[in-house]
Amino acid sequence: MQTPRGLFVVLTLIVLAFALFAGWWSNRRTEYFPSGLVAEMEDCRVHGIERRAMGPDEADWFAGALADFGEPSLYRRPPDALRSVRLTYLPSLIGSDVVVRVDTIPDGRQRLTAQRKKREGTEKIDRFLTPIEVAALDEVLRQTDFFSLPPSGCSPFPDGVQWILEGSDPEGGYVYRQRQSPEPSPERTLGLHLGRLTGWTLEPVF
Repeated sequence: MQTPRGLFVVLTLIVLAFALFAGWWSNRRTEYFPSGLVAEMEDCRVHGIERRAMGPDEADWFAGALADFGEPSLYRRPPDALRSVRLTYLPSLIGSDVVVRVDTIPDGRQRLTAQRKKREGTEKIDRFLTPIEVAALDEVLRQTDFFSLPPSGCSPFPDGVQWILEGSDPEGGYVYRQRQSPEPSPERTLGLHLGRLTGWTLEPVF
């Protein structure tokens, strides 16, 4: 028969376990993407097929990956929040999941936060961009016209690397673009640029 002290320890562990599970579940239920993406049909321009901007399975997969990294929702940011851009890179078979985010902070600097899954754990980068890097990223965003692009998704094949590009900006609002193993495109241009800021190699690209 357990002593009162033993029973107290067991109950404490149960409460702690429940609190940890509740926090984990709450994080995974974060609203990362607009619900309309699942219903919106569009032309998958690269391959000439019609599909949803985001399938239900993709919504769970992509949101789960962001939750595993502890990433914030760019979609649910306050409207006046300063600019953020993010690449989520998800290989379906081989390679490491990677997330790269650049946030503009109130003093005008841009902060790079990156994570990638490895067998031995999660590798992280947290640093500020140099002025040259800031100017280069601004130029890529200008050239791709990223914050003027409509929501779009394209995953025509069973296997491939998912590139999810998101942005949040006081003027441009929230932007969602997703491509599978992208051919030359704004998504590929911006994704490769964000990847290069980490010094990591995104493999496989296709």
